[in-house]
Amino acid sequence: MHHIHKKTFFFNALQSTQDTALELLQTQTIPAVLVIAEYQHKGRGQRENIWHAPLKSSVLCTLGLSGPLVTALPVESLYWKIAVLTQSYLNARYGLFDTPIRIKWPNDLYINFKKLGGILIEITWLGNRMQYVRMGLGLNVKGDFSTLQHSSAQLSDFITTPLEPTEIAEGWADYILQELFFPTLHLDELKSLYESALMGINAWHEYHLHEVPKTLQITGIDDLGNLLLKSNTHQVLKPLHHALKWTWLIDKNT
Repeated sequence: MHHIHKKTFFFNALQSTQDTALELLQTQTIPAVLVIAEYQHKGRGQRENIWHAPLKSSVLCTLGLSGPLVTALPVESLYWKIAVLTQSYLNARYGLFDTPIRIKWPNDLYINFKKLGGILIEITWLGNRMQYVRMGLGLNVKGDFSTLQHSSAQLSDFITTPLEPTEIAEGWADYILQELFFPTLHLDELKSLYESALMGINAWHEYHLHEVPKTLQITGIDDLGNLLLKSNTHQVLKPLHHALKWTWLIDKNT
């Protein structure tokens, strides 16, 4: 089996694994680094949202790439590819077949209609080429998440075996590296897996699109990962992430 060497850095606490990974990529000669933390003071999610996690409760990690590894990455499909690889890995690794992890577009991880985790991908550009890529994973594993604003789940609710966030992070990073650079699945197969894992796929639900309530059906994604929605007038829409509010999912958890 081919193998990409990575160097792992473990921290009890830091500001953000994303920020620390960037600092390490800028100063280390190793093209792949994994940053793992027990706690983040300023962890973040998409669109600069704050990512809260109690101490030692979660996978808080970032896999960072630079140099020739970055130039080999397909930026067009990277965002949704990492989401489905993560979802597939966790389901297979921990036997989550009766209650599988699903994807809330574009890259949030849900189980039983509650948020389990999320993925944040950040790319640093030098001119028109990628210089650094950081793939962050936040995953609720064990602890008290009742103070979070959103309805959340934790992995330990669905798995009886002991779970250690550090081991999960290491296994996830190795799998991502393997599938990115020595893939076992073609891109069209991954896209099919992503669509089958999408929450709300092929069902009519109420959403707010640009603050306007609409009944819409998710039909899949395009090759760039844009969500394809169909209205009841059969119009195909490609909304931006920030323009779509999952009204039906919010109502389900209130």
